[in-house]
Amino acid sequence: MDKLSNGEKFWRDTQPFLLKHGYELRPRFRPGWIPSWRSTGESPVYCEDSMYNMHPKTIDATRLRDGKAVFLKRVAKGSPEVEILQYLSDPQLRSDPRNHTVPLLDFLIGEGENNFLVMPVLRRFGDPPFVYVGEVVDFVRQTLEGLAFLHDVGIAHRDCSDLNIMLDADSLYPESFHPSWQSRKRHERGLAPHINRADSSSPVVYYFTDYGISTLFTDPTKPRLVTGMHCQDKEVPELSNEVPYDPYQTDIFILGNVYRTTLTNIYSNLSFLLPLVDEMTRTQPHNRPSAPEALAMFNSIIKQQSRISMHWLLLESNLTKSDRRRRGIRSILRLSGRIFIRLASE
Repeated sequence: MDKLSNGEKFWRDTQPFLLKHGYELRPRFRPGWIPSWRSTGESPVYCEDSMYNMHPKTIDATRLRDGKAVFLKRVAKGSPEVEILQYLSDPQLRSDPRNHTVPLLDFLIGEGENNFLVMPVLRRFGDPPFVYVGEVVDFVRQTLEGLAFLHDVGIAHRDCSDLNIMLDADSLYPESFHPSWQSRKRHERGLAPHINRADSSSPVVYYFTDYGISTLFTDPTKPRLVTGMHCQDKEVPELSNEVPYDPYQTDIFILGNVYRTTLTNIYSNLSFLLPLVDEMTRTQPHNRPSAPEALAMFNSIIKQQSRISMHWLLLESNLTKSDRRRRGIRSILRLSGRIFIRLASE
């Protein structure tokens, strides 16, 4: 807590370079740091500079020109991730509404063996938790659109698992939140209050992150095959260091498995998504739909659902009958209130 890890020392030593380019790290990572609690007598639990950096390759920072919180990621020089992110940041591709790649705000050429990507502060896609069915439907739609876009422009993500799908939650946190201690307020003590996605005045956006093992196919006439076992989802059947496989089909399985493990396995009133999940996670890669086919199947499924069901509270599979009844009543009351407000405003 009061001593820097080796990974943290890297960022401390890099701070002068980052400051020169307009990015300042928290006091803990500035040269000459002395723990604040030694002089104030406060418990380290309440001191921002007691928070150690969990991920040695990334860190939060403040962009000095506007005070905006950002995230920095160090990447080795020559990393294909830089090429892919810069390609996806081309103005023509960036303006495509299907492009759900994390925005690249800046790119710093380092003085040593690392360069630095500057990205917005995001949250895990399920944080804060989903509350209504329609919120999940929006998440599935955005991620399927995003994957179809990547494949359309020649990119296989190859690791689009739950840890690499993030949420721009600025509209959900009216008092902001700390970029690293995300349950807390950014500039003061206390928990950061949030609203539900369904109550936000602006739509939330989901992004794919971490293109470290992604592949860019520049020649559509050549076979689209890769090898490699590097993937967070170890349930993918075809992963191999020797036998080539189609990474587009792998992406479909990984994303379908995200839906299965984080959504349909947990909430009973998402069962309408099971046919899609089952198709996306077929054992034989050639039996899975393409990304556009999965999106078309999803859209067909949603057309068959009632509007009322989209406003229903999510129901965990282990809820008791009385809990399900209470949530049903709450859903009806909320929907009735919205209808009344809409009619009153006409």
